[in-house]
Amino acid sequence: MSGETAQVMSPRVAIGLVLVSMLSLIAYFALSAYAPDFRNESDGEVHALSKSAIGFAGLRVLLDASGISNSVDRGIRPAPKPGLMILTPQPGSAAKDVAELAFKSPTLIVLPKWLPFPDPAAPGHVLKASTWGAGSVSKPLTMFSKGTKIDRRPKPTMPVLAAQADEHITVPDGLAPIEDLQTLSGSGWNPVLTTKDGRIVVAKLYDADVYVLADPDLMNTHGLHDLPTAAFALALIRNLREGDGPVVFDVTLNGLRREPSLLRAIFAPPFLGATLCAILVAVLIGFHAAVRFGSPPAPEPVYARGKQALAANAADMIRLLHREPHMATRYVLTTRNLVLRAFGLRRQSALEDGDDPFRARESETPHSYGELLDEARRVENRSDLVALARRLSQWREDMLHAR
Repeated sequence: MSGETAQVMSPRVAIGLVLVSMLSLIAYFALSAYAPDFRNESDGEVHALSKSAIGFAGLRVLLDASGISNSVDRGIRPAPKPGLMILTPQPGSAAKDVAELAFKSPTLIVLPKWLPFPDPAAPGHVLKASTWGAGSVSKPLTMFSKGTKIDRRPKPTMPVLAAQADEHITVPDGLAPIEDLQTLSGSGWNPVLTTKDGRIVVAKLYDADVYVLADPDLMNTHGLHDLPTAAFALALIRNLREGDGPVVFDVTLNGLRREPSLLRAIFAPPFLGATLCAILVAVLIGFHAAVRFGSPPAPEPVYARGKQALAANAADMIRLLHREPHMATRYVLTTRNLVLRAFGLRRQSALEDGDDPFRARESETPHSYGELLDEARRVENRSDLVALARRLSQWREDMLHAR
């Protein structure tokens, strides 16, 4: 087996996996933030997102086709002042919440009438059922007038509506028959549109721009299939709308309030720029780490091999045992043998032999071999050994240069 590190996977595959993981993580957080926008909230109830017969999704389509801007208010953030706010409270809606929303801008309150039952064969649709009790329908209006009463006609009625003298609402002829026509009465309500017998269908609060449509069939999806009824709904909204402000449908009273989300905020202005910068910084950090460090180094063997390791281990052992001064004589002998080899002579084992080759050359050197040998026998510590090694090195150079 070679000493090179075996690659677990190709660098391209590793980089691809990292990029896919990063994109998947970002996509997960983004989809989690905007998941509520992709949910089907057409639950068949009475609100602007419901596509059932009693819902008001058809009214939004009609406004879009007529060039009237509109939106849905979920209570996330303060929206621009609307030209008209349309509230569709349920019988269980708190009167205080209805009143709090109604006094902020011109408001049209569409009262509930039908008690819906979901159609098991068609999700989002409802089956025809009974009506709510009159007391439950008038309950959301108790903050405006405690004496509000709701009346109904038991048979289908083709309403013939008439506007009051100071109102400029055009009521088309031939409105479709309405089953259980629902009307309003009570103190504090001024009539805006009434039937022939004086029953109030659209009323106005006497001291505020708060209007009430008593019967939702004049504005819900079921009623808008009739062209005169659709024309009536448009005429009423255009008359009550203030300026060019949008028509805003509130759905918070229907339990569809959406709370602010930090995860959603980081993917929307003004924090979107900071989020993109953070993602770019993370990518650059990963790229820098990959380029800088590269593949991990091969692990070193537990036991070093080779002559150099053997010599280093022997030196460490001598140093640990403090045996350096006792090796001074051997060090001088080794130096002498190296010089003899440089002269081309056979190495002699006895220290006394072989002195003659040096005598002719030592006349010009400050130290002789004999002196260095005597000094080696007197070495007692490491400092003396270092001094002896320096003189031996100088003696060796002098011998070799004197040839």
